[in-house]
Amino acid sequence: MRRSPAIIAGIVIIAVLLILSIGAPYISPHNPLQINLTDRLLPPMWMEGGNSTYPLGTDAVGRDILSWIIWGTRTSFLLSVLLIFISATIGTTLGILSGYLGGIVDTLIMRAVDFFMSFPVILLALMLAVILGPAVLTVSVVICLHIWAGFARMARGETLRVKSSDFIDAAKVMGVSKFRIMLRHIFPNTMTPIVVLGTLNVGRTALFMSTLSFLGAGIPKAIPDWGNMIAMGRTYILRAPWISIIPSVAILVVVLCFNMMGDKLNEYLNPEVRIKMQAR
Repeated sequence: MRRSPAIIAGIVIIAVLLILSIGAPYISPHNPLQINLTDRLLPPMWMEGGNSTYPLGTDAVGRDILSWIIWGTRTSFLLSVLLIFISATIGTTLGILSGYLGGIVDTLIMRAVDFFMSFPVILLALMLAVILGPAVLTVSVVICLHIWAGFARMARGETLRVKSSDFIDAAKVMGVSKFRIMLRHIFPNTMTPIVVLGTLNVGRTALFMSTLSFLGAGIPKAIPDWGNMIAMGRTYILRAPWISIIPSVAILVVVLCFNMMGDKLNEYLNPEVRIKMQAR
């Protein structure tokens, strides 16, 4: 894995995003919410009319796009990672319980999984935005409700595969409790596909969050977010296309980074995929 260009590039990009997210107050050259009408719609510094004070230009009210992008990593990246961690924890726990206990527990959890995977999540987000208004908590709840089911189904499948193994039977014979078997023996054996699925879902979550913000059902417009900037720039797409293009490129980088990382992790951590790749 250390020799894989995709893994190395992914780690570097993630490190940069993490540094930008944590150090945004110290790194950003301007306050992202500061309005300066005298410098509105300035192009990036490499275009005619641009200057080094605003390297990526300004928006319709003179806010610095670079500062907005830097602060936007906190919602588009850090919040996505946090929501994936919460969803993975809930989904993996319920999936292991469903696969190991079976019976009525399995039926109830799997019917809940089917319901949340089939429910139109965009409609749910729009409904909550109308009722509660756009808020970080609202979009967080919508994303967690949408994502946890995939982790639950994955964890259940891995649990059904592992629970029939000899070492599980040996643990039962030794009198090990069900809770301890699930925690010490089944959970570690479900981690590889869960990590891969979580990595793939980070980019998708960032894209989905930006989509909700673009539709007005996500992050409030007063909070720096890449989706909000794309929405604000659509009015000026012909006059000042950089307002929408620059945050779109940032989203593209995040999605590609985590998709490549997820594919490569699956290739290196999944024995079946690794055998197939070596056979080629």
